[in-house]
Amino acid sequence: MFKKRPTTNFFGSAVKNQRIARNISLNDFAKLLEYDPGNWHKVESGKLKPPGHLVEKSSILLGYSHLGIERVKQLARRDYLPEELW
Repeated sequence: MFKKRPTTNFFGSAVKNQRIARNISLNDFAKLLEYDPGNWHKVESGKLKPPGHLVEKSSILLGYSHLGIERVKQLARRDYLPEELW
């Protein structure tokens, strides 16, 4: 029998922390992203990988577009986001 390996969710937790710090509810943020709130919750909790276009859009909404969208996408694919970026 296979055991599910625990995974880390740096991107989802970083986005969630920044969303909360800006007093944006999950439902409101999902509306801004034009994405289902239930699925966005799964992204923040690490149960679903973020689609590339939402990595870009969430970065812009949270004010991190200056970092370079391609760099943020690359880091999100690795599921690692250095703390200083968020």
